[in-house]
Amino acid sequence: MLIDKELKSTLVAKTKLFCKHCTLHGVYYFYKASSWSAHVLWAMIIAASMALCCFLGHMIWMKFVIDPTLTVVETTHYSMVNIPFPAVTICDTDNVFLPKTQEITDLLILRGYNATEIDDFYKSFSEVKQKNYAPEPYVRKMHSLLEDLGYSLKILLDMFKRPCSNITVECNWRSKTFNCSEMFHPLLTIVGHCCQFDIPYFMEHADNQTNFISGLDSTEALDIIVNGQSSNGNSILYVYDYKEKITLVDSFFSLTPQSFFDVNIYVWAIDSSSYVKALPLSGRKCILDT
Repeated sequence: MLIDKELKSTLVAKTKLFCKHCTLHGVYYFYKASSWSAHVLWAMIIAASMALCCFLGHMIWMKFVIDPTLTVVETTHYSMVNIPFPAVTICDTDNVFLPKTQEITDLLILRGYNATEIDDFYKSFSEVKQKNYAPEPYVRKMHSLLEDLGYSLKILLDMFKRPCSNITVECNWRSKTFNCSEMFHPLLTIVGHCCQFDIPYFMEHADNQTNFISGLDSTEALDIIVNGQSSNGNSILYVYDYKEKITLVDSFFSLTPQSFFDVNIYVWAIDSSSYVKALPLSGRKCILDT
C-alpha cells in the first residue's frame, strides 16, 4: 500500500511538471487553474481537442487507404540542373521603326498624301491596341491602298520591325559577354515583333564550352543592356516559359531609359515518383501530369 502511495505521488508530481512546461493548447491552463470548475472546463477542452485530432488523423488514414498517394514536399534539395531558364522577351512599344519606313513613305507621297497624314498612318499601328480607337477615313484608305499593292498588314509589320541588333546593346550570360545575335532572335507575338532569349536558341549558337545552367546569384544568369532610344522611350519585357506564347493577360515589366532592375525567378518544382505517375489521374486526384 505504501508503494502505491509513493507511485501515486510520483505520477502526480511528474504530471504536474509536464503540465507546467507543456506547450500543448490548454494543458498549461489546466495546471494553473485555481478552482475545480476551471479544471473541469480545461479538461473538457483538452479532451475535445484530442478527439478532434484523432478524428482528423482517422480521416487522413482512411483517405490514404482508399487512395494511397504519398506527397513529400522537398524544398532544399532540388538541383538547379532540373530548373529550365525561362524565356526573356523584349518588345518595343513602337510597332514602327522609322528608319525602316522610307519605302512606304515614298509610295504614299506619290499617292498624294502629306506628312501629317503619313504620320497618322504610322501611329495607327500602335494606337490600334487602344480599346476605343477609330482610325480616320484616310488612314483606312491608306491601309487598303497598300494592301492592293501587295503590302498586307503582316508584311508591313515585318518591314517596320525594329531589328534585335538595335534593341539589345550588350548581352552577358554568367558574367561572360556574348554577341547578342547568338542569344536573341526575332519573334512575332500578339503584341508585335519582339526579340527573345531562350536556352534552346542559345545552345544552337554558343560554343560547346558554355555553361547553360543558371545559378542563384545575379552574376550566374542573364544580364543585358537595352537600347531605350525609341520615340516614346520605353520597351516592355516578358519572362515566361519558352514553350508557351505571350498572351494579352501576361504581366510585363516596363523598361525606361536610365533604369536598372533585377527580375528574380521563384520556382515551384512539382514531381512525383514512378509509382504515382503509374496511377491514372482519377486515382491520384491530380490534374498535373507530373
